[in-house]
Amino acid sequence: LTFLLSKNMEVNQRNVEQLVRHKNNEDKISEFLGRLQNLIEEDESQELKSISDSISRVFLKPDEIQEPEQIKEKYQEIIKLGERLERLLEEDSLRNGNIREVLSNLKDNIDFIKSINQFSNYLQIPININNNTETAKLYVFKEGKRNKAIDPRNATILLALDLPHSGHLESLVAVQGKSINITFRIEDKRVGELIKNHSEELGNSLSAKGYSLKPIKIINLGEPFSLMVLESMMNNNKDRVHFDERV
Repeated sequence: LTFLLSKNMEVNQRNVEQLVRHKNNEDKISEFLGRLQNLIEEDESQELKSISDSISRVFLKPDEIQEPEQIKEKYQEIIKLGERLERLLEEDSLRNGNIREVLSNLKDNIDFIKSINQFSNYLQIPININNNTETAKLYVFKEGKRNKAIDPRNATILLALDLPHSGHLESLVAVQGKSINITFRIEDKRVGELIKNHSEELGNSLSAKGYSLKPIKIINLGEPFSLMVLESMMNNNKDRVHFDERV
């Protein structure tokens, strides 16, 4: 409640539920889309089935994430799909309570992200990695600052991702000029070994773009990163945002 009030967001059941889902990492846009697609494919309506393929196309490939316009277009496609589905559900012959409920949850999730983005640089990106659909949660912030203006030469980026065989993985990337610090938080120790084995390759890739990678840090995952963890960091008024075992 304090978080919502601090952002001048309406304190209602919908926003409280979305914030709790977010804190528990149960708000991933890919899961809402996946549930929606499964329910549509189970429905006998051919009109609804035509939407299933369209849902598959909103997931970005990893190499497409670097294009901001691609992400914006995918969100617009999701919104248009939702509007189209709502129109179909309004027809008497296409009343499906389960689809309507998941569609409502998806809409609430997108509205919540839009509201948060008035104050924080936070985004969920539906992605497709090796034919597995997932959500990349992206936080971009300036250390110790609340304003949305970001200097790419002095910023911190956190990417959170759940992978089928690797579990929850978080990457905290701190950029200072041409120097980059990266801390990984992992659930599976084998993922840590994999990261170590490819650290030189990562360093070479960044070097080719003019950046210098400092030694990578790998620590165990505690509480998943969330908007409320970020808020706590900002309230501590630290000069630098960082990860330690207590986060």
